[in-house]
Amino acid sequence: MIICNEYLGAGSDVASIKTKAREDGNYWVLRGKKSWVSSAIEGSATIVFATFDPELKHKGIACFLVPLDAEGVFRGKKEPIIGVRAVTACDLTLEDVRIPKSYVVGEPGDGFRIAMEQLDQGRIGIAAHAVGIAQAALDTAINYAKERVAFGKNWTACSCCWRQERARRRDGRPRDSLARCRRHILRSCTGCSAV
Repeated sequence: MIICNEYLGAGSDVASIKTKAREDGNYWVLRGKKSWVSSAIEGSATIVFATFDPELKHKGIACFLVPLDAEGVFRGKKEPIIGVRAVTACDLTLEDVRIPKSYVVGEPGDGFRIAMEQLDQGRIGIAAHAVGIAQAALDTAINYAKERVAFGKNWTACSCCWRQERARRRDGRPRDSLARCRRHILRSCTGCSAV
C-alpha cells in the first residue's frame, strides 16, 4: 500500500495540506497534487489525505483509498532517491477524481489521526533505511581499505594505521542502530513499552 503524505508547500505537515475533497452524491471528488509518492509508479492504489472543511483545520481531514487507474489520476516522472534503490517516487496529480464514499478510510475527520499514526510507523522505516545506508558505506570503506596499497603496504597490514582502528571502533554503530530499530518495531507492533 502506498501512502501520499508529502504535500507541495507543506512537506509532511498534514494539517497544512492543500488537496481538497468535496462530497458529490455517493462520491467524494478529490483535487490536488502530492509529491514524492513512494512506489506510485508500480502501485495500483494509494492512500490520500485531503481536507473537506478547512475551517475545521485538522478535524476537517479525511483519508481515502484511491485506485491509481482512476480517471483523473496522473503520475509524474520517476524521481531519483539518493541512497535508496528499492523504492521509486513520483508526483501524483488528482484532477476531480471521483471516489465512492465506501473508499473513505475510517470516518471523515479521522484523517489527521490516521496520518499521524502512519508517520510514526514510517519513521521506523526511515531509520532502518539510514542504518542500511550507513552499513553499506562502512562495508565499502572497509573493503577499500583492504585493497588500498600505500607506501608499498596494504592499509590493513599497517599496525600504525589509524584508519583501521577507527573503522574497527565504528563497525558496531550500524549494528547498534539496527538493534534499536528492531526494538522500536517490536514496541510499535506489540504496543508494549517494555520491549
